[in-house]
Amino acid sequence: MKKTVGVLGCGGAVGKEVIRHLSEKYSILGGQRSFCEFENKNVKWIKTDIFDPESLDRFCRQCDLVINSAGPSSKIKLRVAECAAANNIDYVDTSGESIYIERETDLFKDTSNSFVIGAGLEAGLSGLIPYRLVRDFDEVELAECYFGSRQRISRASLMDLLCSCFIDSGYANACYENGKIVSHKVPREEKHRVPGFRDEIYRKPYISNEIIVMAGQCGIKAVKWYHAIADMETMNILDTLFESVDRIDQEDFLEALTDKYMVMFDAIANTRPLFNSILYDLTGIKNGEPIRKATLCQVEEAYRLCGVVSALAAEHLLENRCKEGVSWACEVLDAEKVIETLVKDNILRDFKTVTLPVDKNEDEEQDSGEL
Repeated sequence: MKKTVGVLGCGGAVGKEVIRHLSEKYSILGGQRSFCEFENKNVKWIKTDIFDPESLDRFCRQCDLVINSAGPSSKIKLRVAECAAANNIDYVDTSGESIYIERETDLFKDTSNSFVIGAGLEAGLSGLIPYRLVRDFDEVELAECYFGSRQRISRASLMDLLCSCFIDSGYANACYENGKIVSHKVPREEKHRVPGFRDEIYRKPYISNEIIVMAGQCGIKAVKWYHAIADMETMNILDTLFESVDRIDQEDFLEALTDKYMVMFDAIANTRPLFNSILYDLTGIKNGEPIRKATLCQVEEAYRLCGVVSALAAEHLLENRCKEGVSWACEVLDAEKVIETLVKDNILRDFKTVTLPVDKNEDEEQDSGEL
């Protein structure tokens, strides 16, 4: 008998991609408030209201695992995860930052189930690529990452983006060094040329909780991670968000803020070239010699990547014994398999890893006689 995967937000772009990937192998129960019709006989819709405890419980009781692709996650928070735990089933969240923050509570510490979070675009991929790269090193001294995009964004995704600026999801203007978070600031208006990016970009340093976990597991001594921002308008939006931190819990204010910036992001997307690029540049040691390797890729349709990585996380939990409690997607998935699937599905374009010359500092150049 096929196992049943519940997909909340089944009619959305991410939910449909999850279903496309899993529906031939598993029975799919799609849940959302509005009716959704599917041609595939393995997929069935059931009316589900995430904000109605009885409706949500009825949905979860029929599933072996639940994937939450509904949004905004900043409003849903722990509702679905708590219901999955109560029904003793595994759980995958395309976002899940609230779950990570609450990971030490009894709900997640004492469970026998697995909760895989951050199986989305940025968290799903930027956390996975280093696991693949570090295999070529004996030691990694430094990893630099540039993640940048200009793309169309849904209202729910924008609301989550705004809320992420005000929760304990990471550290702005900081980097990771030897297990510690240290201040790292760059000139705000200084443009930077990054391989694989169409134009010069502005850099905004940021270290997320997921990247901190990844660095520790991969044995990377230092990580500098940057939002690669293509235009000053977007930089100004991110900067001004922090001025509103005291009012973010006011729902009317959050709705108004989302409406305001939705107009601005739409205007930027409608008038300028779209892109979605990730660059990882690692420097370290191999067989006693310095080595530097970089991976560059372009993402085709962010919602597709989010859906496929979430589906792969669900498939892994259904077929393998996974560690109990809360894990990032990068902690449980095979990076090689994920990247291979994304390339095969044409979700990742121009994916390549190259060997680069190792930069020498000024002292080394003087010692070697170079000027």
